[in-house]
Amino acid sequence: MQEISITGFWSAKVVFLTGASGFIGKTLLEKLLREVPSIKRIYILIRTNAGKTAETRLRHEFVENDLFHQLRQWHGASFETFFFDKVIPVSGDLSLPDLGISGEMLTRLKEEVHVILNLAGDVNFRLPIDKALKINTLSGLEIAKIALGCSQLEVLLHTSTCYVHGRCRGSRNESLLSWDSCLERFEKESDKSLSFCPPDVVHWLRTPSVSSDAETLWVLEVTRKAEELAKTKASDPQALERMLRYLLREIGLHRARSYGFHDVYTYSKAMGEIGLVSVAKEHKLPLVIVRPAIVCGISSGPNRGWIEGTTGIAPVVMGYLQGDIDGFGLDGEKLFDLIPCDHVMHATLAAAVHRSQCPRNAETQVYQVASSVQNPFYFLDFSTTVGTFARLAYPEKGLPAFHLYPSREGFVEALRKRYPSKITRTHKIACFLSSHLKGLITRQYTSYRKYEFISQLFESYVRLECSYDASGTLELQAALSPIERERFGFDVRSIDWTEYMVGAVFSGIARHLMHDKCIEIKPSGLNFEPSSSLSYVKRKPEGGEAESQKLAKRIFMMKAISVPVACVLVPIFFSVVNAGLRLQGYV
Repeated sequence: MQEISITGFWSAKVVFLTGASGFIGKTLLEKLLREVPSIKRIYILIRTNAGKTAETRLRHEFVENDLFHQLRQWHGASFETFFFDKVIPVSGDLSLPDLGISGEMLTRLKEEVHVILNLAGDVNFRLPIDKALKINTLSGLEIAKIALGCSQLEVLLHTSTCYVHGRCRGSRNESLLSWDSCLERFEKESDKSLSFCPPDVVHWLRTPSVSSDAETLWVLEVTRKAEELAKTKASDPQALERMLRYLLREIGLHRARSYGFHDVYTYSKAMGEIGLVSVAKEHKLPLVIVRPAIVCGISSGPNRGWIEGTTGIAPVVMGYLQGDIDGFGLDGEKLFDLIPCDHVMHATLAAAVHRSQCPRNAETQVYQVASSVQNPFYFLDFSTTVGTFARLAYPEKGLPAFHLYPSREGFVEALRKRYPSKITRTHKIACFLSSHLKGLITRQYTSYRKYEFISQLFESYVRLECSYDASGTLELQAALSPIERERFGFDVRSIDWTEYMVGAVFSGIARHLMHDKCIEIKPSGLNFEPSSSLSYVKRKPEGGEAESQKLAKRIFMMKAISVPVACVLVPIFFSVVNAGLRLQGYV
């Protein structure tokens, strides 16, 4: 592989970026503006919603975002001028033909754009199948249509996920997917699991499609059948919408698992890959695909630890640090395929450069950005490092060691002992007697539902028996010059997992998602010693006792008073009710 230059390639380029409002897309945009300020222009697709224009969203979600603090410091008062000169919002919607872009803007894109970066997608594991198809499958084909009309196009890059390989065993390499492999895994769902569907839809669910194109038509037809069924069951428009969403979510989940996928997300992303590769082969599009594993916080640079959105491992970490849960249903010997966000965006930039050096009609290249083969990290390592962080950052909480429950069922059983799994008559009476108890019971019930649902979503991901080889991605990293490896490195073998997880991932979650500004994120490479409390210092807020400690004391006192009072008042309440019924002659 010949040497590649990221700064040399991206300088003076015009880019069309989809998915810019997502975690990877936003960090990639910031990196390009910071490291390659000579880039000519970046068009980003933004959906207008809730009365907000594309320009309004651009200002709120990007210009004012903490991620861009370094650029604000560099440019000072001229930052907004620099930003709006380089970044152009494009109003559109992934679910619409031509991405909902106006004719004038579409013409402008086709005349100017050199590189298309498709980072868009909906990472919702329980998305209705029709919506998943539009966003994760058909939108890629719409982008390919636009790419075919671009007179100066050099590269079309598409991001997918390592998990398009489905539920499998062994090491998965960086090869193209085929629909035949999906057909080989197809298993008919049991009649019991499909009891929510009418007989004709059940027959459809148990019959595989001969190609990905045929599967797309299948989704459109089954959506129509679901709409007909919902109309016969629902009595009003709101009930119709709820019934239809429920049917399409269940159909999507069962269809995905029939083909051996985890859920409708990986199913629709796999279909999107297969369809896009087919179009690229037919029309000689310069396509390259990047497949990341589970993306975590930035590992280095001025934005180390930055994260946005409670996805991936964030809900579990937050639940543990807040004391809501004491562990999770994980097998310590199973691989946990995590990857820093900056590794993904650097590999994305490098992959586009390398694809531009290849013949236009060359076969589509695939790069997996993963850690499970080259630098494995296990769930046992995760439990150890999150416990280390809890002891260093929150010693006053006295959190227990993170417990690995051997199964999801064991974790859910522990949740039932900790929280009410349903609201009983006794709970309702307690809520009637005390507003404090009402709030407490509501929060506890909500916590049970939340973590039970999270464990259900993650179950198929935490029990995997496969790994993802990233040999091609390492070759791509080796093609960078020594100077650019420092600025754009993504060698997964260089990750020190303890330092990265404690110093970037968990610190970033606490600071950016839990909004604990007392957590100080230090630069990497500090000879981190897990036993040293000096490595990560949680500064005590000024003004004496922390507000959180005061609040905890007040809540404890309220609990201590409310529970005995409730125990006294409940029998009195029932005695009064019983006496009243006797006077009325009912008893």
